[in-house]
Amino acid sequence: MFDRCNEAYGSTEVRVPTPGGEKLGSVSAAVADTPERKQLGPSDTESLPETCAMLFVYDDVGERTFVMPEMSFGIDIVFADDEGVITEVHHAPEPGPDEDGLEHTSPGRGQYVLETVCEWTADPDVEEGDVLRFAR
Repeated sequence: MFDRCNEAYGSTEVRVPTPGGEKLGSVSAAVADTPERKQLGPSDTESLPETCAMLFVYDDVGERTFVMPEMSFGIDIVFADDEGVITEVHHAPEPGPDEDGLEHTSPGRGQYVLETVCEWTADPDVEEGDVLRFAR
């Protein structure tokens, strides 16, 4: 079970509204803002609840590639620029039994990267151009 949405990591609510303000989705995200936390991500956990996510925070917008080391479940990987505008969405499947997850690459451009349970973005149709809003 993913247990990083706690005080040790710090967390924030991440919402995705439509341009009209209707809520497409929201999650409580553990904030990965140090090199160690970014390296670990949600790796080496058994599952990721639908209400939990991990938010990777960088100092600037840049090209980044995410991999899935030691992951035992699929995830959605959402890249967003400095204003929270979504630039890329990947549906990354669970690595196979003989894979370590390093061959699963998800490139994108962003300052923020949100990892959620697989297909979290599909049902409410979260897509490029939508905006991530962070609780302050």
